[in-house]
Amino acid sequence: MSQSFENGKVLVVADDLTGANDAAVQFAKTGLKTVTLLEPWGFEDPSSMVQSARVLAVSTESRNIDPQVAQEAVRSVFSRVFRLFPAKTVFKKIDSTLRGNIEVELMALSDALEADASTPVIFSPAYPSNGRTVNGGYVLVDGVPLCLTFAAQDALAPARSSQVAAIFAKWRDRVGNIHFSVLEKGEESVRREIRRLMASGKSVIVSDALTDEDLLLLVRSVRSLGLSPIWAGSAGLAWALAQTVSGFTSASSKDLPASCEPARPSSGGPQPSCGSQPSGGPQSVGGPQPLRRRTLVLFGSLNPVSAAQVEYAKRASACRVIEAPHNLDPAATCEDIELMTSGGQVAGDLAVVSFNVPGQGSPDEMAKRVKAYFASVAERVMRGKSFKSLVLSGGDVGRAVLSRLGITCMTVEKEVLPGIAFGRACDGEFAGTGIVTKAGGFGDADALLRILSWMSTNGKVVES
Repeated sequence: MSQSFENGKVLVVADDLTGANDAAVQFAKTGLKTVTLLEPWGFEDPSSMVQSARVLAVSTESRNIDPQVAQEAVRSVFSRVFRLFPAKTVFKKIDSTLRGNIEVELMALSDALEADASTPVIFSPAYPSNGRTVNGGYVLVDGVPLCLTFAAQDALAPARSSQVAAIFAKWRDRVGNIHFSVLEKGEESVRREIRRLMASGKSVIVSDALTDEDLLLLVRSVRSLGLSPIWAGSAGLAWALAQTVSGFTSASSKDLPASCEPARPSSGGPQPSCGSQPSGGPQSVGGPQPLRRRTLVLFGSLNPVSAAQVEYAKRASACRVIEAPHNLDPAATCEDIELMTSGGQVAGDLAVVSFNVPGQGSPDEMAKRVKAYFASVAERVMRGKSFKSLVLSGGDVGRAVLSRLGITCMTVEKEVLPGIAFGRACDGEFAGTGIVTKAGGFGDADALLRILSWMSTNGKVVES
């Protein structure tokens, strides 16, 4: 299976929900119809929403599982989805902080593509607009070596090294590096280095990147050589690829969603980008009442970045905050929420967080309990009709919540802040619900405040 696929389609294969969306939204920003499939294992009869998409993202939910199981999950999901959604470009989304089963998943994807050892893998976890850079083959987060950040303390899938090449064991001898000293000399320099590396058997090409422009230079250099590589990287590389894939940079107005509104200026930060919505999907309706625009925030990530964002929004009176009980009893939380919202007496948004819940049992057991807690809270609260949109932080928790709500796919339409994606549920009881997904470590301290402000005017309820 070579990458001479059906023209104009992109398949993004990620290991968690937030990663699928933060990569997919880079293509949506160009005006392409983009959908994330939440149940790829049951993908047999694609809906009209998926059939009309130009970009399809899937998550194998394999970041925190056994490597052999992860490898089989990637192979199985890709084979099933690709059969019904043949794509010209396949992008393997990886975590920008090198967590997860990166090498074995790439090997599985390579096998599914029937690629040989000479097939280039263009690899960069850099995401400069979110503070992730690669310099000398080492990942830095806001200038700090990766191994000294919270990613190295992740209970389920910690980053083991700041060096990118260290994640490769079986492919160790195939890894070569493009350093910044090559990038700064321009495109011809990069092309020469790629040719040199490939001639010496270094087909896994890891590139430095200090800026978004470095990633764009890398992609343009690869494409100018006429190569058909396996692309592997974070949302930064996805952005660069979206700028250069033929036909993607000049989306016509017909590709834009009917519900797309002009971006409203915000205080000094990035402007939300107008994404896309597949034809035949939900349409915007005018003038929803304030009660129906209330947003439920569920932060299951333990990243201290997320905790700071909730605290900032709380101090700004942007939302009320409920902390999960130590025993993770969803009934107690739902009772508190019902008391606060009964009769519409308490207006505004509400955040439920689990930052202070003590660990009980193994990390895997604790993760299961946290996911079950947030899924139960979401199901009961959203059925109460007081909240009509969601902000989800933490890929595992987000996936558990949407699964409990019966949502099997969602559009990916707009980028609220770098790597923070907005879309809508495509199906089920909650079709049309606005959903923001955010990786735990993404965003500045004011990110949640800005998300809620954006949602109040952009994340309107739509009906299918």
